[in-house]
Amino acid sequence: MGVGLVNYSSAEIERVKGAKSRDLEAILGYKHSDEVIHRDYFALASELAALSP
Repeated sequence: MGVGLVNYSSAEIERVKGAKSRDLEAILGYKHSDEVIHRDYFALASELAALSP
């Protein structure tokens, strides 16, 4: 489990869930990014807990 910054809304994610990145533009009519959330903008909850005092 973790937290992060997403590139698409929850409604957009529902529409593209299970689709290939190459199909996002065809499904949505546009493409912000190849991924819903990029690993550079994602943190595991265990990593965040280790930072807490």
